[in-house]
Amino acid sequence: MHHYSEHELEKFRAGNMNFFYRQLCKIHLWHCAECTGKLNALDEDELILTDLRRSMTDANENPNDNTYNTLCDHFSTVKGSTI
Repeated sequence: MHHYSEHELEKFRAGNMNFFYRQLCKIHLWHCAECTGKLNALDEDELILTDLRRSMTDANENPNDNTYNTLCDHFSTVKGSTI
């Protein structure tokens, strides 16, 4: 059985396959747990990257120079903690 590469599955996710190859891939995914797992992992990776980008954007829009120092102060009061 031919398994799809991550690159091919990414093209499938992005809609960058022609109609014929997209249908073949879709049929394959109905029957192949391995490729379905790879596709699900790509979806999870994309969610993580989206959250990371959002967090970075939020941090840049609302810079708080005191955040680091506040966290250090908080964790230094926790017994046995060193920063």
